[in-house]
Amino acid sequence: MDITRYFATGDTRFNPYLRDGDRVMLPAFAPRREGAFVSGAVLRPGVYDLRDGDTVADLGAVAGAPENAQFRFQPAGGAPRTLTVAEAARQPVGPRDQIAVADADPLAGAAAAEGAIAYPGVYPVRSGETTVGALVELAGGLTPDALPRAAYLERTAAAPDSAEVADLQ
Repeated sequence: MDITRYFATGDTRFNPYLRDGDRVMLPAFAPRREGAFVSGAVLRPGVYDLRDGDTVADLGAVAGAPENAQFRFQPAGGAPRTLTVAEAARQPVGPRDQIAVADADPLAGAAAAEGAIAYPGVYPVRSGETTVGALVELAGGLTPDALPRAAYLERTAAAPDSAEVADLQ
C-alpha cells in the first residue's frame, strides 16, 4: 500500500481493501536519510519515501509535476543533470537524491485555495488566464457553509518596479 501515492494519483492499487483481522503497520521513516527530495514546479513538494523501482518520473507524478515537465536530477553525492522525459521515466531514484522540476510552460504557476471549499490545496494556474472562479472549480467548488461575499484574494508581492505594482499604486 502507499497512501501518499493513492491520494496523489487516485490509483486504487495503492489503497487495498481491508479484511476482518488484517493488521496495518506503519514503519518509521527517517526522511533525511531514506527519502528523495522533490522541489520546484510541483503541487506537493517535499521528501518522499521510495518504493522498489521508483523513477524520477514516478516521484514527479506523485509530487504533482505538470505534464511535459523538465527534470533536473542530482543523485546523492553526484553531479546534477537535466533529463529528457524518456530519461526521467528510466532513471532510478535512491535515498537522498534530489529532483527539481521545471514547467515547460513559462506562464505556468500555482495558487493556493483555502477555506470553505471541497478540496483545499495548491493548484496549477496560468498567469493572466486562470480566474478565481476556475480555481474554485479546480478545488471542487464551495462547501454548503461557504460565505462567498467574504472571500478575499491574497497576492504575493510583485517586483517593486513591475507594471502590476504601478497599476495598483
